[in-house]
Amino acid sequence: MQTQLSLNLGIEEKVDVRSLIVHGDIERETPKAKREQPAPEFERVLMNGAECAFRRRCGNKSQMLVLLVTQGQYYVTDERTGSRHALTTARLGTFCKGATGDALTPPWSRQPLQAYDAKGRAAVVALLNSGDFREMCKRDMVRVESWAASRMGSNAKWNLSGT
Repeated sequence: MQTQLSLNLGIEEKVDVRSLIVHGDIERETPKAKREQPAPEFERVLMNGAECAFRRRCGNKSQMLVLLVTQGQYYVTDERTGSRHALTTARLGTFCKGATGDALTPPWSRQPLQAYDAKGRAAVVALLNSGDFREMCKRDMVRVESWAASRMGSNAKWNLSGT
């Protein structure tokens, strides 16, 4: 049995209902393009020893990633609502999305946070939750830039980046 439908569009054409349901044969309006999101802007808010904080602004949203290593506090806060969320691998990845350059480089890392893949972000979160790492930061033993500069001197010919 074949069911047919007559459309009142001023066109005397019959359309197979089953074909509409299965195949979607009626031309539809093209879907509206997704509204373009502005590119996120990042800034360093705090850089003191092992402690650091970064702000991410995108449209009307503003978030802050806070890494207070010596205090053992790591969280992302929504500045509009004031809600605070514990730092997880997924939350770190979301915060870093769209970042470029070295604006998100903590003092204890050679590379910016957005340069880490999923396993690297998991390692960063695990490192931050390590008691040994916290103790090293309290004793000011993990600042990469200071250590490299003091070891190499001004006439150094070594390249620590590996390139």
